[in-house]
Amino acid sequence: MDFSKIRAVTFDAGGTLLQPYPSVAHIYGQVMRDHGLIADLSEIKSAFLSIYQKRQRAPRQNISENSEWEWWRDTVKEILDLLNLQANDFDALYQEMWGTFSEARCWRIADHALSAIQTMKRLGMKTAILSNWDKRLRCILTEMNITELFDKIFISSEIGVEKPNAKIFRYVEKQFDLPSHCFLHIGDSRIHDFEGAKKVGWNVLLLVDKGSFEKDLLSNEINGFRELEDMANNITR
Repeated sequence: MDFSKIRAVTFDAGGTLLQPYPSVAHIYGQVMRDHGLIADLSEIKSAFLSIYQKRQRAPRQNISENSEWEWWRDTVKEILDLLNLQANDFDALYQEMWGTFSEARCWRIADHALSAIQTMKRLGMKTAILSNWDKRLRCILTEMNITELFDKIFISSEIGVEKPNAKIFRYVEKQFDLPSHCFLHIGDSRIHDFEGAKKVGWNVLLLVDKGSFEKDLLSNEINGFRELEDMANNITR
């Protein structure tokens, strides 16, 4: 990848720019306890990963705010079923779960992300978020006071399609009026971010688990945002 040719950088949000705090399992566990359901954090983590990864593999069409609400509702229900737990009032539990994940206190900005984004902007690159999310993301970004770091924010529920669908990448190209080879996308999902961006001709870097890959990174993988910033600082405009 020739970094000097990049004119716009898009960032995935959940799992890339933003990390759940202290963890998804902790947040689920707290909401569940509020409704009288008790489970070990390791069991919650295992159940979440099992259900979430299974449901993520199924392609979705016609994305909307309502479809996001229903998708996550079914996800939470399946997680509780896998844990053999049943809430007395599931609707109330889910409403609290949905609302809790819309609060900035439940998210942390990834280490060195802000510095990396500021470096991109200093080098004259456009910056944007490109996320499979819903309107809650705008609330989180506003509460974190980082909305102004981005020239544009692209959210799947507002556009009607999600990554890895080529339509969402083409939509971004039109909004910036730039060809595909001028884009760089950063994300943590091999299917939604890496494969989706690569198929439409974008440059892409996959954010990988540091513990698993730090000794054997591929050329299109990075451990974190500090590495991204170093790559950008090494180019000459």
